[in-house]
Amino acid sequence: PQLREVVKDLPAISLLPLEQSPAGAIHAWSGAGRPLWCLPFGGFRDQHPDKFNWSRFHIDWLRHLAGQLGLESPIAKPEDLLFDYPAIREPVMPDWKCDVLVINARPGSGQLKAYQNASSWKHRFWQRFGKGGVEVHPEDEFLTPVIARLIAAGHNVVTTQPYRPPAGASPIIPPCTANHGLSVTGIGNLSLRCKYIVMVATGPMWPTLNVWNVDAVKLRAILLDVERLNLPGNMSYASTVADVNQMLQREGLV
Repeated sequence: PQLREVVKDLPAISLLPLEQSPAGAIHAWSGAGRPLWCLPFGGFRDQHPDKFNWSRFHIDWLRHLAGQLGLESPIAKPEDLLFDYPAIREPVMPDWKCDVLVINARPGSGQLKAYQNASSWKHRFWQRFGKGGVEVHPEDEFLTPVIARLIAAGHNVVTTQPYRPPAGASPIIPPCTANHGLSVTGIGNLSLRCKYIVMVATGPMWPTLNVWNVDAVKLRAILLDVERLNLPGNMSYASTVADVNQMLQREGLV
């Protein structure tokens, strides 16, 4: 349903639930072609020589998809991948002050091995076969220490998942987009008034990568293990909370 905001200015596009896809529909998942979804071979992404370069890969993937549809892809360079759909600019309420937007939602595709629920099979896999860097956290508290430090430093913080102050921290509870029913497009609008974004690389972050704030955001601290977005803008990468704290210290934020 949240995709409706993305295409509401394009009446030629209709959205249907996946289970209603017509016969002959083209499968637009980048891993399509695998014998089983869990096997990392056989799909377009699996065979791409630069699959961890997010921009380069998606330019090629969209060209491939367009070719299947008998079209020509207009996406030719990384800046073409920044979102520019009008709904991002529609103001959302409440009108929070936001110095730092923290996207603290859990990633769903194993892209950040340090942020896994202790009971998940992915966490158990990385504990058994990984090379360190696996941390145990309650359901959505991976970035809690970072949020606490930002609040203590006096910043206006907004989170995408609820925050619970750790023992001894300030009792201030920042606004939370999930508690107020903001869509991912609403989060994109919120990003237009933030100077700093700390983000787990997961769904709610995408509309924050848009043409209107690409130069205005002073730092995007992106939590991601291997893949790199390579989009325009001030992007830095981290894989642990310690890495993020170092970034914020260098910026003079904490």
